[in-house]
Amino acid sequence: LAVTTGGRASLLGWYVDKRNLVEIALMEDKDKILLKQRVNGTTVAKGKFATAINGNQNYNIQVSYNGTSFVVSLDGNQVLTVQKGAGTTPDGIVGFRIKAVTAPGVTGTFEQITVY
Repeated sequence: LAVTTGGRASLLGWYVDKRNLVEIALMEDKDKILLKQRVNGTTVAKGKFATAINGNQNYNIQVSYNGTSFVVSLDGNQVLTVQKGAGTTPDGIVGFRIKAVTAPGVTGTFEQITVY
C-alpha cells in the first residue's frame, strides 16, 4: 500500500457499505495508521499507531480478525490491536479508497492483495 504526499489510502475490509465497514487508513498527512470499525454509520471501535509515513513508499499492511479483535501489522511487525465493537460481527467484502487532504491529484497503489 502506498500513497502520494498529501493524501490517505484506505483498505476497506469487511465492507458492506459506507456505513458498515472496517477501514485501515495509511495517513501520510498525519504520520499514522488508523483502524476504524463503523456499524450503521457509527464508529464502534477505533485505534491508531503513530509512525512516519513517507509519500510514494510501499508499506506491507496486514489486517486479521481473531474473533474478538482486529490485529494490524506494518511491514511484518504487529503495531495495533483493536477490540471489535460490542455486539457486532464483521462481515462483507474488500474495498479501497484514496483521499486528497493537503494536495490535489493524490494517488495510491494497492499491490499483491490477498483476502482469505
